[in-house]
Amino acid sequence: MKKYFVQNGSLQCSYCGVGCNLTVNNSKIRGKKCAKGANLIEPLKHNRLTKPLYRTNKNSKFKEISWDEAYEILINAISKFSEKSYFYISGQLQMEDMYVINKFVKGVIKNNNIDANSRLCVATLGTAQRMAFGVDLTPVTFDDIDESDVVIFWGSNAAINHPILFDKVRKLKKEKHIKIITIDPYETITAKKSDIFIQINAGSDTVLFNYILKKLAKRNFIDQNFINKYTTNFEETLKEAKKYSLNDVKHICGIEKEDINTLIELFASNKKIITIFAMGLNQSMNGTYKTLGLINLHLATKRIGKKGGVLGLTGQPNAYSGRIIGYYPQMLPGFRSITNEKDREFAQNFWNLDINEKPGVSITEAIDEILKDNINFMWIVATNPIVSLPNTTKVNKALKKAFVVVQDIYDDIDTLEYANLVLPSFSNGEKLGHMVNSERRLRVCKKIFSVQNTQAKEDWKIFSEVAQKLGYEKQFNYKNSNEIFNEIKEFLKSTDADLENIKNGEIINKQHPFENEDEYIFRHEDKKAKFIPAIFDVYKPLDELSKKEFILISGRIKHTWNSGTKTNKVKSFKKFYETPICLMNEKDMKKLNLKHNDKLVLKRKGINQVFTVIKSNIRKKHIYIPFGYGRAFVRHYVNSFINDRVDPFSKEPDFKYSIVKVNKKFDFKKFFKKNKNICVKNDI
Repeated sequence: MKKYFVQNGSLQCSYCGVGCNLTVNNSKIRGKKCAKGANLIEPLKHNRLTKPLYRTNKNSKFKEISWDEAYEILINAISKFSEKSYFYISGQLQMEDMYVINKFVKGVIKNNNIDANSRLCVATLGTAQRMAFGVDLTPVTFDDIDESDVVIFWGSNAAINHPILFDKVRKLKKEKHIKIITIDPYETITAKKSDIFIQINAGSDTVLFNYILKKLAKRNFIDQNFINKYTTNFEETLKEAKKYSLNDVKHICGIEKEDINTLIELFASNKKIITIFAMGLNQSMNGTYKTLGLINLHLATKRIGKKGGVLGLTGQPNAYSGRIIGYYPQMLPGFRSITNEKDREFAQNFWNLDINEKPGVSITEAIDEILKDNINFMWIVATNPIVSLPNTTKVNKALKKAFVVVQDIYDDIDTLEYANLVLPSFSNGEKLGHMVNSERRLRVCKKIFSVQNTQAKEDWKIFSEVAQKLGYEKQFNYKNSNEIFNEIKEFLKSTDADLENIKNGEIINKQHPFENEDEYIFRHEDKKAKFIPAIFDVYKPLDELSKKEFILISGRIKHTWNSGTKTNKVKSFKKFYETPICLMNEKDMKKLNLKHNDKLVLKRKGINQVFTVIKSNIRKKHIYIPFGYGRAFVRHYVNSFINDRVDPFSKEPDFKYSIVKVNKKFDFKKFFKKNKNICVKNDI
């Protein structure tokens, strides 16, 4: 991009859910920031979409068209496919964009077929909190960490994924001598910087949570007064917990008695414990029960509030806005529900639009529905699903089959390969709007970047203009984002997401779950929290794996973020991810006659991909691979190896437990002779 202008101003960082408040001064990023935040501007200068593009055949080249032509194509497609349409959006959008798109789908299209990439990240967190607390409100803020005695990172590599928050905890360790504990299948950077590292087998957390609860109850280290007064269903939950023995924990979790006792003694103490968790719990077919198991421990020991709490970190910068706005297929703004008649009537009256009472489907279900010919049209906004969704082979077939609209800022994202129609939009910082971080802190994001010589439009404006052309001029007659935000505030009045008196930088509903300093009030009808029995389930137990089978865990590495759409454009980052890697236990490497930096091949259902093996302190029979490699770096997307099993409650995919085979004896010459298009430098 030849002309990209930067002016002074402030905005929330566009990467992780910590939501750092950044100030731009003389084209330099000021404020607390990680390497990605420090390089916020550079990716916005490259490979920008500037005009709408269209092609009738996905094998032909795109041609530039006008917005009027693009809208005509959209209107015809929506009219043709209407009930068979789907909308997949992003936690990177601003609140105003999310609201308008959600209103469009639920009030204009009326099929509720909308989901966001937050489904891959925090759907489990939100589901578990609704089940336990009655509302998806995280009962901890970052400031609460200041008063903690112990911080547990459970399934969270915060040191690289949420680095500024981790720096805060490290500073508290130095100044106040708080203790840091990490629980994870492999020794992450977070684990290396912790006081205690407890290594656990992937997928087994629910067993450990249950056993700790059982032992605390047996030794009378639970707060029975709190349980009786403010919770329900404890006895049923304890009954499930009593099923698990010490031998079960040692065998299933792979944890020794000493480490188990460390956790029991910790929760039996009077210490204030904050447990910070992320994808290690969320991204699992057993994820909701895992998260509920953790919440059960905190409820049983009254560690919700003054004595601690659970803090689920979001991967997307504005995912909490999405949860508030209700951009899931069963939700409405203000934590309201599509299936609740009273909630639905409120939304219909407020919007002056009819709303279908039947929830839509999640994104992984939508992929299946495309292949069944029940969905024929997909509008994708600010996300790159061919890289980020599980079971890429199936996603590839689905996106080839459907009429696909891609609305994005970049002309080089992998998903463009499947697009019929492409619409250029603006990024955060190029438009005025709002974001909400993991702790519910509201931020105004000013327009401080300007793209020259572009026909791009704000995401909310594109959907508003389409709605107007479909006959909904009154309901979508927005002149600017301020009008949208004012409408949002009116919609959210008197809900747990009320924004009426919330100023820039303040936390929404900060007092939750307190009525006052001494009284708790949760959001179930009886105003109590609910214990939910945490039931353990796993796809294929560790001891049933064959010699060549391994448990595959996927995640991020330090200098990439999600699918790499932005971070791949930062020159100084490229050296960190050019070669696809996998982490493996040294004993497993010896059995396979592998050395550090050797090449191995992972296999799953006919897919072969070469990786450089890195020796790591990871559980035996486990492999870890970063998922954000685009087609420029790998022959097969990493998520081709990830199954598409989902949690039954949250519908969040299981990125932390797939079965793959390792093949060291591989004819590389034959492989590359057959696959001449592969990038030899990067794959071997």
